[in-house]
Amino acid sequence: MLSQKRLERDLETLQSDLKVLINDAKEMGTQQLEKVDTESVARQAQETIRNIRSQLKSAGEKVESSIETHPYTAIGAALGLGFLLGKLGNLGKHSTP
Repeated sequence: MLSQKRLERDLETLQSDLKVLINDAKEMGTQQLEKVDTESVARQAQETIRNIRSQLKSAGEKVESSIETHPYTAIGAALGLGFLLGKLGNLGKHSTP
């Protein structure tokens, strides 16, 4: 009988240890999954930033080339845009009595 009780205690201890081990494995798996997701998102964000920078650089070069090729047109466009923005900014400031 003594050995049967000891065997039962050992089995209970083993069962308890297995529960702890399983919970630890689940936690480690979740942490690894979160790490992988974070790294993946970071890589995608860096690639997107590189693409945006490249597009902005290309657009800036085109604008610069256009300004150099047609300086008077660029001045006229800037004046027109400034006038339009000024008018839009003043729309809400004037009220009729």
